[in-house]
This record gives sequence, C-alpha cells and structure tokens, in this order.
Amino acid sequence: MDPRSPFGEASESGPATAGLATVSRIALVIRHLWELSDSIGYDCLGQFRVLREWAGDEVEVRIFCEHRNGRHYDGIPTEPIGALRAWLGERPGALVIYHFCDGWPAFDTEIPDLPAAVIVRWHNNTPPWFFARYSAKATLNTLNGLKGVMAIGARSNASFWTNSNYSAKQLAVLGIEPQRVHVVYPISPFLFEGESAPPDRPAASDECIRILFVGRIVPHKGYLHLVMTAAALQQRSSRRVQLTLVGRPDPTMPAYVQEAKALAEACGVDARFPAEVSFAELREFYRDSDVFLCLSEHEGFGLPIFEAMRSGLPVVGLRSTAIGEFLAHHPLALGRMDYDEAAELVLAATDPSLRDAVVRWQNDNLTSFYTTAIVARQLKAGVLGRHAMAPSPGVPDPEIAKAVERLGTSLPQAGPLRFPPEAERPLVDAIDRYVTRYDVAAYGALAAAIPRRKRGPIRRVAREIERFVKRTRQIVARACGAR
Repeated sequence: MDPRSPFGEASESGPATAGLATVSRIALVIRHLWELSDSIGYDCLGQFRVLREWAGDEVEVRIFCEHRNGRHYDGIPTEPIGALRAWLGERPGALVIYHFCDGWPAFDTEIPDLPAAVIVRWHNNTPPWFFARYSAKATLNTLNGLKGVMAIGARSNASFWTNSNYSAKQLAVLGIEPQRVHVVYPISPFLFEGESAPPDRPAASDECIRILFVGRIVPHKGYLHLVMTAAALQQRSSRRVQLTLVGRPDPTMPAYVQEAKALAEACGVDARFPAEVSFAELREFYRDSDVFLCLSEHEGFGLPIFEAMRSGLPVVGLRSTAIGEFLAHHPLALGRMDYDEAAELVLAATDPSLRDAVVRWQNDNLTSFYTTAIVARQLKAGVLGRHAMAPSPGVPDPEIAKAVERLGTSLPQAGPLRFPPEAERPLVDAIDRYVTRYDVAAYGALAAAIPRRKRGPIRRVAREIERFVKRTRQIVARACGAR
C-alpha cells in the first residue's frame, strides 16, 4: 500500500495529473442544481456519494454551486461558489472536479489559476445542427459550450472525464490530447438500488404494444423517428401502439414539441407526453411498458437505456454515437434509421420467447457492465491519474440473432409506409458524425453575421440558420440512404 494515496493504491499519474495520489480535499463544482430530472445534477450528486464512501474521513469532499433549487435538492449539502478558492487554500492536495455544461465564463477563466488540480467532467454538447432549425438560443448555447471546453483545454493543464469512448473521441476531434482524457460512466439513481430482480410487470397485451422512451423533448433525441416507427408498427401488425414519451419539453424549442405532436396526430399514433416526472413515477413507467425504444441520433451515454434494462425491459435501439458503443452486439439494435426494421425489432421484443432471451442477454452483457462498483473503480482511476478508455461490453448471441431473423421473415412483407401528405418526413442525420472545429467556426460565423440589434426576435436568427442547415442535412440524409 502506498502511504501517499488516501485510497490505498499507488498512483500512476499522467502528465496532466501529477500529485493526485496525495489528494486531501475534493471540490465538486457545478453551476446549477436546479431541475428535477437533470442527468448532470444526478451525476454530480452520485459522484459526491461514491467519493465520500470511498475516501472516508481521509479526504474532505464538498459540492460548490452557484444556484440550487431547495425544493428538488433539499438536504444536499452545498457551498456557494464564492467560497471555493478560500476552501481550497494554498496547501497541496486539492482537486476540483468541474461538471461542465454549456460553459460558465466566470468560472472557466479562473481554472488555470485555481490552487488545485482540475478535472473537467464533460457531459457532452449537442451538435449545433440539431438545434438550428428550432432555436437560435439553444444553438448559440451549445456553440458556447463547445468553444468553452476547447478554450479550457488550450489554456490549462486540466484533465477531462467523458462518459463514453465516443465522447472521448469527440474531444480529440476538438483538439484535446487523448492522454488527458479518461472515461467515467455517469451515475443514475437506479445504480443505488442494488442488484435486486426487476419488479413484476403486467403481462403484455395482445391488443396493444406499450412503447416507452425517456429523454428531453429535443431534436437529437429522435422523437419524430419514434412516431414514424410507431406508425410503421401499426401498419405492420393488427395491434394498437401506445407511445409514451417521458421528458421535459425544452422551453426554447416549442416548435419541435408541436411538430412531434402534430406528426403523431397525422399518423394516427397514440402518443402520450407526461413531461417531467418524479423518480418514483419514472420507475412505474419502466415497469408498465413492453419495450424501450431509443432512436436518438446523438448521445454521450444514454442513461435511460441502462435504466430500462435494469428494470427488466427489452431495448430496441439505433447504434448511433455512444449508443452504438454499448449496443454494438445487442440482438435488437439497428445500424441505420429504418422505420420498418425498427418496427420488426419491436415486434421481436414483444414475442414471449424472444423477449425472455433478450432480457437475459441484456442482464449478462450490459447491466452487469454498468454498476456502482465499476463506476467507483473508474472514479478512483481518474483521481489517481490512470486515464483509460472503457472496454467494449457484450458479445453477440447467434441463436438470438437467428430467432430474430426467423421472426422477421415470418411477418407480412412491408409495403410503402403510408405517410400523411400534409406532414413533412423527418430528416435523418449521419450516424457517428462528430462536431469539428470547422463546424464550430462555421456556425459561430453564421450567428455572428446577423447584426446584434436584429437578434431580438429569435425567429430571425433561426430562419437564417435553418436555411443553411436544412440544405446540409438533406444532402447528408440522401448520402446515408435513410428509409
């Protein structure tokens, strides 16, 4: 045992993390603890809990933030961000883990001068092309976030923690040296519920297929694709489809929310939007559904997928971005946006014999790959400077694959998807497209080209960006051959 290490193991510090084996105090910094179902807040609080249990009395761990919602985060001990520097002091052994969102200029500029080693917990920034059609504000926010993380990388020797190998590669594309990056999975409240068996769920109905998705109502989450898949499923089977979409509408993108609801109505899909729910209510949605369908086009990790699997739900998902990393060998994952194929996989997920086999595969290959013990080891390695990427989970099961294929061939041949003429067919992004520094500069220049005095009505900015983005995405969609 190395006496210098508070966690009982010798350090193998990297070039940007020397001295972390002698950590005596850790500050978790987050700008806001505000929203009810905020994955960044959950992750910060989860790390606080794991680090405190891990370090015991040897290392002091505190949370510093600018704003906190006392109603949602009652009982959480936090300190005002203005007290951070004094608490860090000038003694060696201080570490700051900064949960970065869209940038925090007042804090970001202080990072090089903080009397502490700094780790930037980067939770992912959505590519600007997803937001540009709907919200100039959201587009500019994500651009500021991308610029901010690049600036921190260029102006400081901070290390970076990402939530997946995909996000780590995204930072490399943006110019962050790979040796400064380490993967630490995000923490869901479900992780603290132990390894108990999933609750008993109501039997699947012969008349209705209950599909669930959980995530903010924003363009990159693929809400329009979920509706289209539900429409294809109703066309392929004699069963009604109930599509439950649990997520908080983004107040800056009301047009997207209305577009999703209008598409569901035009396609005759029973789509329900419960909005933001409590943790207890979310657990009930997982319990009362038949299948979890994720057609998100951009994710840094995809927490709800693992929550669904831990709840005993079979998952059907698109192998895009970080989801493709985790669902690489999943028997019900598809490699391109194809509504008919997604509908067939949903039918496979609800087939009694296949369902049980898929759930067993998920438990053996994926839920066992995402546990508090694994996240704790990743945290420990990161604090000690042992930066590494995560191994790929899961192995293919040829028997399940054959059973899925047999089921698909037994279904009636898919005809052309009946699509309402008054509705616009959703665009599809290219899978695994990274944001480049060129994208950041181009979208930033486009936004800056509009005189500031004319930005008052957000619609003006949105219209200018939309024309550019729509042409680009149509070209990409055609190149990908999406159906």
